[in-house]
Amino acid sequence: MSDSGFTIHPNRSLKSLLLWWIVGAGSIFAIIFALISALFLNLGVILKMKGESEREITEYMSRYEIDPSTPLPQDDFYRVYSSIDDIPAPVKKIFKPETYTHEGFDFFVDIDYDDSEITPVDDFKDLCEGQVCQILFFYSYRMPEGQWLYLLSGLQLTEAEDKERDTVQDAALFVAVFAIFLFSMLALLLFRRISQPVKSLAEWADQLTIDKLRSQHPEFRFKELNAVAEKLNEAFKRTAESVEKEHRFLQYASHELRTPIAVASGNLELLDKLSESNRLPEEERAAIDRIRYSVKDMRLLTETLLWLNRSDSIIPPKEPVDLRALCQNSIQDNEYLLKGKQVSVELTGEPCIKEVSPVFCSILISNLIRNAFQHTQEGGVHIDVDTHELNILNWELGTVSPKGVADSEQAGFGLGLDLVEQIAGRMGWQYECEITKKGRLCRLVY
Repeated sequence: MSDSGFTIHPNRSLKSLLLWWIVGAGSIFAIIFALISALFLNLGVILKMKGESEREITEYMSRYEIDPSTPLPQDDFYRVYSSIDDIPAPVKKIFKPETYTHEGFDFFVDIDYDDSEITPVDDFKDLCEGQVCQILFFYSYRMPEGQWLYLLSGLQLTEAEDKERDTVQDAALFVAVFAIFLFSMLALLLFRRISQPVKSLAEWADQLTIDKLRSQHPEFRFKELNAVAEKLNEAFKRTAESVEKEHRFLQYASHELRTPIAVASGNLELLDKLSESNRLPEEERAAIDRIRYSVKDMRLLTETLLWLNRSDSIIPPKEPVDLRALCQNSIQDNEYLLKGKQVSVELTGEPCIKEVSPVFCSILISNLIRNAFQHTQEGGVHIDVDTHELNILNWELGTVSPKGVADSEQAGFGLGLDLVEQIAGRMGWQYECEITKKGRLCRLVY
């Protein structure tokens, strides 16, 4: 529900919404037109009868001014009374005496002659040529001397007039239906004219690439759509520039890291040769081993980043690799991460030979095992290898809170697993990672 009170439907089509609004509005206008046509038809009859009543009274008053003894006009279609007492009771039942005003005019439709209280007397039964009147009209007029005149008339449409009225009503209904149809056709034509450039804009945006950014976007007929295309173009350019900056940064950083890594590796070899002649204490040798492991990890990470940053990202040649043996080697290489921790490691499964790239398969498995070792303080790591998937489960003896999981990702777990996901995708493997109550379960499906 939006702030304005309207329900929001995310999947609703703009075309169908506007179509329904336009057709609905057109239908309402057409119905109103039909009702107004019928209303004006009835209003015309009423105004005609009012005009005739006024004319009869005016003609009588002209004769009355010349000869006050002029009798009241009487006709087959109206009756004139000079006193309220002369008005038949059924008429006064319909037209209340307290409502009479000078030049007042009133009418009554659909008289219920079955009601005994308003059953017409013979005095005005002949107003409609002996038939039941469909409408009664009452006109009151106050003479200069203070006397009143009351004119009662009735209307009974003839068969021809009935047909004429039905024809007019049918014509109004036809015009209303035709207007609805016309509105619908115009709406469809309008949306067809609008939807084509909108569809072209969507197709252009879907096929937008960095190479196409250098050229001007196509014309989409409407300036609003051209403005949207321009904004999309600018947004895509900014995104492409950001991605390009990230790629350059990774490329430069990875290349620049090669030099200090090579220097560190060379000095480690020199320290190894010096340690052969001078026996180093155990603490110093342990420190050198930690440096060696860190340099190895840095070299592996640098090679991974460089490979992922390459545009071609060609997978190196494949060869048979025993995944279980690869896991065993990775466990041995990363055992230093478990020193001083109460962590048990279990490797299960039979030897599993797969045709893979040894380098990047080693990167995958090493990243997963290293992350599991690094982020398990007191608990265990279980590695299971079978013919279809590799599962690495690490757990703590205590329950891991969501904050602990977030802290582990900020400390580096997230980066390593992100690299694993990208490399697995390049190799055509499926990578899954699930956070459990006590740790994390990572799975590689090959």
